[in-house]
Amino acid sequence: MDDLQVRDYCVQCKKPVTDCAKHEHQIRHSVLADDVMLGIVDRLYDLGIATVMAICTFNRTGSAPDINHPGIIIQLSEQVTYEMLGELPAGWAYGWKDGKVFSLDFNDWCTYIDISEAMTRINAVVGEFEAYLDTRDAEGTRAIMLLTAD
Repeated sequence: MDDLQVRDYCVQCKKPVTDCAKHEHQIRHSVLADDVMLGIVDRLYDLGIATVMAICTFNRTGSAPDINHPGIIIQLSEQVTYEMLGELPAGWAYGWKDGKVFSLDFNDWCTYIDISEAMTRINAVVGEFEAYLDTRDAEGTRAIMLLTAD
């Protein structure tokens, strides 16, 4: 399996940011993301939910270095005091800090010895979450985000 490429990605022009000084959009539109997460990042942006980072993780569990526990971390750039997407799909949770949502997180209940099986699982979870995000009301979500912004 190839390593996931983590890079700066511009949600406005939908391209990698190779040189911040020469990029046409403001840095606030840049997200640190790995390639598999770009569809989620774009969909969240379209809903008015800006992200700072979106990465997949393969945490080692226990003392066995060959057991992988897949997860996803999506750090939001603006924290809100409510669950902006409603009830999340199974395995997903809102990350709370000081009474505000600061992340969207996925932690798989299963572990995998084969890293390619773990990656297959991540790809499936990403596809399912993208489909979930496609069911959200974009105009309503953006309006609520604007009304509740600090």
